[in-house]
Parts: sequence; structure tokens; C-alpha cells
Amino acid sequence: MSQTGKDNKNEQDQYGSTSYIIKKIFRNPSSLGGLVIIIGMSIIAIISPYVAPYHPDKNFWDYSYGSPNTAHIMGTDHLGRDVFSRVLIGARASLIIGIGATLLVLLIGVPLGAIVGYYGGLVDNIIMKFTDILLTFPSIFLLIILVSVFSVKGIGAVILSMGVLGWMSMCRVVRGQFLSLKEATYVKAARGLGYSNKRIIFRHILPNTLSPILVMGTLRIGTAIMSAAGLSFLGLMDPSIIMWGTMVNLGLPYMSFAWWISTFPGLFIFITVLGFNLLGDGLRDVFDVKRRGLRE
Repeated sequence: MSQTGKDNKNEQDQYGSTSYIIKKIFRNPSSLGGLVIIIGMSIIAIISPYVAPYHPDKNFWDYSYGSPNTAHIMGTDHLGRDVFSRVLIGARASLIIGIGATLLVLLIGVPLGAIVGYYGGLVDNIIMKFTDILLTFPSIFLLIILVSVFSVKGIGAVILSMGVLGWMSMCRVVRGQFLSLKEATYVKAARGLGYSNKRIIFRHILPNTLSPILVMGTLRIGTAIMSAAGLSFLGLMDPSIIMWGTMVNLGLPYMSFAWWISTFPGLFIFITVLGFNLLGDGLRDVFDVKRRGLRE
């Protein structure tokens, strides 16, 4: 390859290509660490029913409150159930809720923020006032009220509740991006060429807002997992669903002599949320570096 070809390839890698972004993600310790944790937890969630050493509800009555040993590496709980098996199975519900709720937030918040940010006017004022009112209430407080009043305790209902109550911040971020980008030169050029508003919104402006959307979405998954753990800890989810928060709550009365019942599921909550937070912070650093490179 000629020197000119090499220079062009290096320039492409430097200024925002997919290979550039992937390289920066793997070179960033935060994003790489978070990605490793998330991949590991995802694998656990997928294969847990096949690799769990025992059925999660199997009772070993002769070994209740059993400390960790070679047969039960995380011990057993007050009903003699293997903690390790239950922790593995609990990963699936936590990740389903976290990812599902975040996808619903994106489906509501991104299009709504794009439309009100692009068109503005009365609809923008009304929706933003409504959003400001909802943001004055802690989302977990509204979620607890919704789950308690309407007795929505299944995974699907909890995902729906989190999505309905969590789209506001995403909407505001996307709206802010559209307010900034809709006056850009390339958008004015697209209008001058007679492109429709729909094409300008979804093919010209929205792709340039993916960086903050991706960062917020990643962080949002961790928040949703924490919210699900909080609901299950409070006993507001279906008790038949194995959740890490429920396991932590059930083990609290026995912490003085059976610390492992609560400690291991709590540790998995911490590690999983840490993984998504690390990835989100790393992606923010990666995209900030990209924008600095483009400006230069």
C-alpha cells in the first residue's frame, strides 16, 4: 500500500470510523472492564439453567444455614436452598428487567425528544412542562406507588412501569441535541434540497445524537437493575421470581451467623451495576475524545 493510502486509512481511523470507536473502547480501561463484566453476566444469565448445580428451590433440610463448602460453594439459606444456584438463576430476571426497561425508555424518550426538539412550539412547551413536573418526583418513589397500588409484580409489568416512568431524562437530552443540531449547516442544506422533515429528523440529525443516547442508555440499565433489586427487596415483586433483592432481604435476619445468604446476591448486584456504570463512563470518555478529534 502506498504512503498516501496509509495516510488516508489512518485519517479515517482517527476521525470517527467504526474501527476507531472499537479501538478506543478496548483501549479505555473503564469501558473494557465494564464490557468484560457485562459479557460475563450475560453468559451467566443465558446458561444459568443448565449450569446451576441444583434446582433453585431444592431444599437440603439437613444443611439449612449451611456455610460455604465444596458441595455448596456459596452456602445454603434458611430453607436449605443452594445460594449459588439461586444467584445464577437470579441473573436472568435482573438483566431482562434492566435491558427491557431501558429499551422501552429509548422507544418513548428518543422519538418524543426528537419531534419536540425539531418542531418546538406549543407542543414542545406542553411536553417539557409535563416532563419537568414528573422529574420533581423521585422515580423510585413513583415506581413503588405504581407497583403497590396496581399490584404489578410480574417482570413484564415492572418493565412497563419503569419505561413509562423513566423516559423523561432521555427525552430532555435528545431534545437538547436536536435544538442544537437543527440549525447546523448540513441540516439547512438538507432543507434547501427539499428533503422531508421525517428524513431530516431520522436520517440526518438523529444519527448525530447517538453518542449521548448510547451513554445514557448504558447507565440506565444499571439504574433499572438497582430499581428492580429495590422492589424485590421490599417484597413488591412476584415472590415466585428469583431476584437478587429478594435474596438479600431474606438473609438479613440471619446476617449475624449466616452472612453468605445476603452477601453473595448483594455482591452480584454491585458487580453488575458497576459493569454498566463503568461501560457508560468509558463510552462517555471515548465519544468525548472523538469529538475533540473532530474539532481539531
